[in-house]
Amino acid sequence: MKETMTTLSTDAQGSGRPLGLGVIGLGVIGRRMLEMAAKRDDLVVQACWDSLPSACDRARTDYPDCSLVSGPEAVIDDPLVDVVYVATPPAYHREYALLAGASGKPVFCEKPLTAEIGQARQMVQELAANKVRNAVNFVYASAPAADWLASQLKSGALGIIHSIEIRIFFSRWPRDWQANAQWLRGREQGGLVREVVSHFVYLSLRLFGDCRLIGANVAWPDDTNGCERAAVALMRCADIPVTLTAGIDGVGPDEVVYTVRGSAGAIRLNNWYEASRSQGDAWQTVELPFEPYADGRVAAYQAQLNNLVRFGRGLTHPLPDATLALEVQQIVEGILSVR
Repeated sequence: MKETMTTLSTDAQGSGRPLGLGVIGLGVIGRRMLEMAAKRDDLVVQACWDSLPSACDRARTDYPDCSLVSGPEAVIDDPLVDVVYVATPPAYHREYALLAGASGKPVFCEKPLTAEIGQARQMVQELAANKVRNAVNFVYASAPAADWLASQLKSGALGIIHSIEIRIFFSRWPRDWQANAQWLRGREQGGLVREVVSHFVYLSLRLFGDCRLIGANVAWPDDTNGCERAAVALMRCADIPVTLTAGIDGVGPDEVVYTVRGSAGAIRLNNWYEASRSQGDAWQTVELPFEPYADGRVAAYQAQLNNLVRFGRGLTHPLPDATLALEVQQIVEGILSVR
């Protein structure tokens, strides 16, 4: 995937001051941004807002240095905000991204682009027509595990690639740390295919290029408002078969495993940010460069923020834009269209 070069129109480029971030949405994902940005001196959350007073109150208590403002317009219009981060549920992404773009502010948006695929296509067209610089938060754009896997594929260490497997299971949905995000339970915006499988569709596109959905089967609950309970799918990336099995509820440890099998070896990413390899023997853990952080989750998020700063300063970066995010979303919604 090519890195992109952009031009920053604000005074953050080369000014020596930290990049100013405005955060719209202070649920679990928005709060994670506040937590991770607080570890840095080149990125500062200048303004933040949420439609729920309780979310603002929690942010005010836990992150007193972040300025809580009166609404999304106040976040966008803050003169120290160089990039607007849209961390709301998907139904509001398009509204706030276009609002930021209309004010000349670059946008860093959560996925999926919108709650409905037709609106996602429209959003991509509108961002392009208005020349809004944008990036979408797929963490495998920067995670050390994904970078290492990409380097192994580039070197030919696995030989000819024969297959890719995605295996996901969560005993509880939403997961405990997402308990306040009840929209994740719903069919309109939530579910593990949109929330989790999408990351691995993106990773497959990053590593192998073209990705097409061949077929899928989805298990739905009796509750017509509930999200999917399980999904299986077959895709092809650069003519490599990709199999997906994903499910929620039941007994057993959570599993998040992405495996690439080749003629000379296999590599898997497990638990999101860990890696192991095999040449026909037992899986061997790979030591990844997480320093100076103690675990892969923080290292991956901080690597993503490194690239967010580059995006904000108009430098080359690997973050995907809305056009690529739409490719991911079309595959995801293709899986979910099975009834």
